[in-house]
Amino acid sequence: MIRFLRVFLKFSMPKSRINQIFKRSSQQIYNVTLFFLFFMSLYGLLGVQFFGELKNHCVMNNSETDDMGRPKLTINSLAIPDTFCSMDPDSGYQCSPGMICMKMDFLSSYVIGFNGFEDFATSIFTVYQAASQEGWVFIMYRAIDSLPAWRAAFYFSTMIFFLAWLVKNVFIAVITETFNEIRVQFQQMWGARGHIQKTAASQILSGNDSGWRLVTIDDNKHGGLAPETCHAILRSPYFRMLVMTVILANGIVMATMTFKHDGRPRNVFYEKYYCIEMAFTFFLDLETLFKIYCLGWRGYYKHSIHKFELLLAVGTTIHIVPIFYLSGFTYFQVLRVVRLIKASPMLEGFVYKIFGPGKKLGSLIIFT
Repeated sequence: MIRFLRVFLKFSMPKSRINQIFKRSSQQIYNVTLFFLFFMSLYGLLGVQFFGELKNHCVMNNSETDDMGRPKLTINSLAIPDTFCSMDPDSGYQCSPGMICMKMDFLSSYVIGFNGFEDFATSIFTVYQAASQEGWVFIMYRAIDSLPAWRAAFYFSTMIFFLAWLVKNVFIAVITETFNEIRVQFQQMWGARGHIQKTAASQILSGNDSGWRLVTIDDNKHGGLAPETCHAILRSPYFRMLVMTVILANGIVMATMTFKHDGRPRNVFYEKYYCIEMAFTFFLDLETLFKIYCLGWRGYYKHSIHKFELLLAVGTTIHIVPIFYLSGFTYFQVLRVVRLIKASPMLEGFVYKIFGPGKKLGSLIIFT
């Protein structure tokens, strides 16, 4: 039987050709894995920012109180069935008459489960569970009952689209492409054929003592008023590394912000973070102005990534205005982590291949 199977599993191609195919396919699988981990981390962070602790339950209004006047909450105090609720009377689920909405801090994770958005690690586990499409609707209903419904609708619909649908199909496409390439190699016995990638700018082949490389013609066009020194700084990898480090530091620092419901005003908890956020916003606004100064308005605005950076700069600048600090403009500050894609040119190119231009992605969504 084993000899019979070896007849069909025997490769007639040279070993170097086979190794080349497997090397290329393993690189594509590695890119898909990075793609998956990026969205896992992104939605884990967004879950903490959007929801936080979801521990508000409907309890009986005649619960006993302790010496300090606080209610003694037990499992028997919960509604049947157990119902999550919102402290805000204008959003979420409101408890029925005879019951009040209270926070159940005494319940451990062994009782209520290990899914939720209390911290980053728990949020990652919850995102993984939701991405598998097993029980994710119960987590969504919990968020809808506890907070404004639009947050849960936006969060879970986009997460299912990216993680459960897009990443899964991309992984299948990579496997299919690998087998298709093997089939082509068997049929025609040609070398690996590469496709010329379409770029927004013209490129020429330039050579020197170190070798040959493609040079973008637009890189040598200075549409702005800045001197050559500023353009050299803008093209420097150290400048990009500095910006990526600042964005990463901003995400890490802001992820440590916590609120405690102990009666103190909310501004007590974010006073230090507000000053830090102002410093990060000032630096990234200077980065945007520096790029416009070097490239000129037309040269800057024609790139899609620059449009996104400009949108974040405007949104985060409005966000640091005191009256808008805890408003919806906070999401612009959270979306800064998306810029970390540019830290890896390989991942950036892979994401561009998946999404393409905005018009192409919109046409694909409408068609599907």
